[in-house]
Order: sequence, then C-alpha cells, then structure tokens
Amino acid sequence: MFKSFNKSTTTVCCFLGVNCLMAAISIYLLLFNQDNVLHFSNYGKAIISGFMLLTNAYLIISLHKREMIALKLCFWFCLLQVITIESESFAIGLNYGAKIGAVFEIGIAIVTVNILALLTLFFVGKIIRGQKRLTIC
Repeated sequence: MFKSFNKSTTTVCCFLGVNCLMAAISIYLLLFNQDNVLHFSNYGKAIISGFMLLTNAYLIISLHKREMIALKLCFWFCLLQVITIESESFAIGLNYGAKIGAVFEIGIAIVTVNILALLTLFFVGKIIRGQKRLTIC
C-alpha cells in the first residue's frame, strides 16, 4: 500500500522507536531509582508510560503491516504531543518519551513545542496525502 513512501514510513517508525526507547528508559528510572522509597505517583507515571510504550509499539507494527488506520492513529497521537503548556498550578499536554523541542516562556506559563513530534506529523501527513492521491487516480 505504501510502496512509494517506504522511506517516509521507515522514518516514522524510527521516530516512534526512539519514543519507545525513551519511554522504556523512563519506566526503568521511575521504578528502579536510587531511593528505596517508591511513591504511588511513580507507579502511576510508570503505568501511563507503559501504556504509551504499548501504543507506540502497536503503531510501529501496524505501520510495518501497512495499515491505513495506523496512519490516522499516528497522526492524532503525534498531534497530541506537539504542544505542552505548563505553569505552577497546571500542566496540559502529552509529555513522554523523547522530546526535542523549543521552549517559550510567556508570563508564568511555559509553552514547549516538540519538534520531533512535528517532524513525525509532517511525514505522516505526507504519507496520507500521497495515499489520497493514489486512491483518487
């Protein structure tokens, strides 16, 4: 299905693989840190990171099998990671795995733009646009 877009799908799978690796490392560090005291919040963060790790692995496998639904899920998954807004009292955004970004400070809020998610979003969009062109012809 993605014959003309093999490089783009490989790039997207590599970006998702980096996120998987970073999520696995964060789970390890949360559970096996230097302190002997494990807080309940660390378990919660580890469970959420584990869910994200499984989601990423599912997307990589589905993209490798060339499933169109995986492209749409990957698009929305990366779109959720693009912007994170944080302040002293709240934080909004999906923040896990590898995050290569630009940080802007606006008043008391910190806005982070994840460039790795933007690159992945660009390649996924390129693949989806190419598939729409192939189905129209």
